[in-house]
Amino acid sequence: SPARIVAHRRFAKNVINYLSNREKPDVIYLFVPPAGLAKKVVKYAKQNGIRIIIDVLDLWPEAFAMLMPTPVAKLLLNPMKKSVEFAYDNADEVIAVSNTYVQRAIKNNPRENIGHSVFIGTDMKYFDTVAEQAPALEGKLRPITMAYIGMLGHSYDLCGVMDAMRLLIEQGCDEVELFVMGDGPLREKFENYAKQYDLPVRFTGRLPYEDMIKNLVRADIGINVLVGKAEQSIINKQADYVSAALPVINVQKNQEFGELLVAYDAGLMCSPGDTQALAAAIRMLVENEEMRKRMGVNSRRLAENKFDRNKTYQE
Repeated sequence: SPARIVAHRRFAKNVINYLSNREKPDVIYLFVPPAGLAKKVVKYAKQNGIRIIIDVLDLWPEAFAMLMPTPVAKLLLNPMKKSVEFAYDNADEVIAVSNTYVQRAIKNNPRENIGHSVFIGTDMKYFDTVAEQAPALEGKLRPITMAYIGMLGHSYDLCGVMDAMRLLIEQGCDEVELFVMGDGPLREKFENYAKQYDLPVRFTGRLPYEDMIKNLVRADIGINVLVGKAEQSIINKQADYVSAALPVINVQKNQEFGELLVAYDAGLMCSPGDTQALAAAIRMLVENEEMRKRMGVNSRRLAENKFDRNKTYQE
């Protein structure tokens, strides 16, 4: 929104004022976005001989391409693109939440061996402490619970999941419910879609993280389903799914997390928009308890190796 852009500009100005009125640091660790902040802080660091490390949390302006795919929008976003590229190209080191983001950030940087991929992950010690207190899942509509957590927004194709459920019911497979924990601008649309087709879908709204964990560890399958234009790579919900030892169905254009699922035998991949493939993946896990258990064990192993902050954040 325009208000957010104004706030980011004000924030960038305040940060530069702060830096200009304190003793010069030896190193600055900078999160990106915001794009304007990145350019101003990197420029300040270069002018003053300060080492700059950039932590890429999200790709701007690529993240807006799905909502604004027009040539005019591309032109409007060009200043943001130049700002973040100036920051990337002048960084001394780059940290990012996925290897995809690392490669994007360092592609034009002349320095070698400066990229580090560290997933956001979870604090698994805390996660497990909460999970130990989890009661049985109440109010189940079907024997198998497929859980979705997080944003109910334009990047996520929950209608596509429900279309797959409709197809399965038509095929005589009515064993799975969808348990949705989260909120967002499309929540009402998704709720109405479930009601329209009388599907076994439950919506909790936004929950405290601890309550989400307790529900998640009692589910049977985790699902991440992105629309075809979404640019995300490794995202928060994936870390929670594998920490909860769930087999994961991953619907995503970006292949990074899917490749981990395949390497660990921890879940199944589908292409965005392929209702038949998604229905087949759900059915495979619903009807094969041994596969669910095996992939669940492997999913937890993946979490412990790649997503435990207590280990990975040391880098």
